[in-house]
Amino acid sequence: MDAKNSENKENNEFNNPEFDIIEVKIPAGLPQSVIGRLLSNYEVQHEVKKDEITQQEYPVLFGFKKNVEEAMANVVLYTEMRFALRDIARLSKFHKIPVKLYSKDENVQHILSVAIQDCLKADIEIINTELDQESEIIKVLDNEIYVYI
Repeated sequence: MDAKNSENKENNEFNNPEFDIIEVKIPAGLPQSVIGRLLSNYEVQHEVKKDEITQQEYPVLFGFKKNVEEAMANVVLYTEMRFALRDIARLSKFHKIPVKLYSKDENVQHILSVAIQDCLKADIEIINTELDQESEIIKVLDNEIYVYI
């Protein structure tokens, strides 16, 4: 066991806490597509573990501390953005109107550009600059999204 621990310490980039591997429970019922996006965007791994006492299974994310913390910080925002985009896409398809979305926050802008890939056949475009036309503002977890029609 000591040989394994010393090997892990050597692989830990000289004991830098940034490279510690941690494991965090994720909310039950999180859609697999959201978990898949987290795996691809934040370089974390997913596993279903079983509690030995209660015999219940629970999902966990594990990976480098920095990556797991970043993924967990954005999991709720990403999920809520997907729900908002789903509703915007439905309205866009129903009324056959193209929609442009903009956010001042770069993190939200990135999450929108990733989440838009899950909206099939929607005429939605993510733009990088604010337009000088009338817009609606949608708030998603205290983040503003400008919707231009």
